[in-house]
Amino acid sequence: MTALGAYGELKAELVEVLEALGRLREAGRDDCRALADKLEAERFDLVTVGQFKRGKTCLVNALLGEALLPTGVVPLTSVATVIGYGDRLAMSVEYLDGRHHPVGREALGDYLTEIGNPGNSKGVREVRVAFPASLLRHGVQLLDTPGVGSVHEHNSELALRLLTRADAALFLLSADQPVSRAELDFLAAVREHAPRIFFLLNKIDYLDQDELDQAQNFTRRVLEETLGEPVSLFPVSARLALRGRCQADPKLWERSRLPALLQALEAFLVRDKGKVLLLKAVRSCERMAAQARFELELECRSLAAPPEERAAKLDRFRQRQNALDRQRLELDYRAAVQRLAETVLAPRLRRCRERLEARLRQSLDGFLQGTRELHLRALDDALAEHLAAQLQCGLAACAAELEQPLNEAFADATRLFAAGVELLMEELEQFAADLFHIDRPPSAPDPGRLPEIPFLVDRDQTPAGLELLAEMATTDWPGWLGRRCPRIQAWLTRWADQRIVRRYRRGVADSVDRQCGRLRYHFLERLEWARRRCSEEVLGRYRQRVAGIERSLERSLAEGLADAAALARQDLARRRVSLEDLLGRIAALQDRVESC
Repeated sequence: MTALGAYGELKAELVEVLEALGRLREAGRDDCRALADKLEAERFDLVTVGQFKRGKTCLVNALLGEALLPTGVVPLTSVATVIGYGDRLAMSVEYLDGRHHPVGREALGDYLTEIGNPGNSKGVREVRVAFPASLLRHGVQLLDTPGVGSVHEHNSELALRLLTRADAALFLLSADQPVSRAELDFLAAVREHAPRIFFLLNKIDYLDQDELDQAQNFTRRVLEETLGEPVSLFPVSARLALRGRCQADPKLWERSRLPALLQALEAFLVRDKGKVLLLKAVRSCERMAAQARFELELECRSLAAPPEERAAKLDRFRQRQNALDRQRLELDYRAAVQRLAETVLAPRLRRCRERLEARLRQSLDGFLQGTRELHLRALDDALAEHLAAQLQCGLAACAAELEQPLNEAFADATRLFAAGVELLMEELEQFAADLFHIDRPPSAPDPGRLPEIPFLVDRDQTPAGLELLAEMATTDWPGWLGRRCPRIQAWLTRWADQRIVRRYRRGVADSVDRQCGRLRYHFLERLEWARRRCSEEVLGRYRQRVAGIERSLERSLAEGLADAAALARQDLARRRVSLEDLLGRIAALQDRVESC
């Protein structure tokens, strides 16, 4: 049988196993279906990862052959971009709340960059792009992720979460900077999730040949010492490659050395893509089957006990479940998030407010030095425009300063809550296992379903309430009187000028107070929305696992009569045989996939 035929046969059998497992374990049916859908669609996620400013987005553009995604000299990517095959270019934005809508190419920066979408304030889950690139045929998806290690901590959080989707990774290093300890630490996380890693040494056009040789040798040696195995390192220039493809310049394209990477990548996708997909799927199958075996064994042991004992043990299980006080964890989580308003937000916002007011007053004084000759109407308009612009800029700086510590504190509170719920679940499973003297399956939370932490800042706003305009009398009367009483005009102009300036000075504090209060409201609103969403996601997983155990115990309790119990035992025996058969098939599939 050909390799392609063997792959098709293994995939079909694994999909069949997943469908059978979904029929046996109702609580995990959706997970089985989702994994089967991924296999049948042959979706393969190729993820670009690395420290910020290593050229990941430029590399993606070069692989596509078009300057499609925005790039820049500051950390840009705020959300993930998923690029799949399409006969023509199409783009859409998917939000965390499930909404989605198409966007034009020119609007990508409004969603993908820190400038257009700071801290993912627009609540975008991902931007999806369809593009007619040959690399993306047959289910391959390119994921452009934020760089880790920049000043934007939320970008690092998102990049780490996206690793769980990686079937293979393009790990970018930079030729003009030695590989760092932070990059090696990040590599450990990448290796945990991505079965295959391609190492790229980007920006080779910055070095001469001797420098490049030194950089290659050093990087390869450090990687091999870290991983304990030989590595393939591809020196490339994403910048030259993109220019070469956009300008149809074969010399630049060859100088970029990207053709060697593409050749290796295409060979891997032809030869090993299927194996990687199958291996990840079979390991997930193994985890879900172990949970199904635990629930089935609970039902078997419960049915073997007298009806009174079954009822008593189910009652004890429910009492134990209630005694675990999940509500206390929820309340603690709510209180922890609410405390962020006082412990993290309030003191920083107070300092921001003081600095902003002082900066606006200083800016007003400096601005007035250059406006002595302006007529009153022009002075009034210029002051209003200047202060509005300064206030807008200052608020953006305040929001950026508040964003990172609040995000980190919220993520810490959410992780603590998720860990507490997981401990409750393990304790409850152990209690059920002890009731019936069986072994609990080893803990294996699905890393791909950890709660997403939505980013908290909503800065898509303009300063409101800058009500500092002078009265019409101060701007119109001097000109009207000047035509009749020149001496009065000179005195009135000086008086009106001083009145306008005093009015603006008094208004600075009020405007800053109003805008900082508005900023605080938006932060608190997003915090509460994020808390509810994360709480529901974490507790949803908890409820699913509890439901599986409870359903097993309730099913045995319902078979109280002798005839019904006999039929139930026959059904259990049948399901046990089916599950053991599936476990055997899963083990055999894993051996066959690994030997391919």
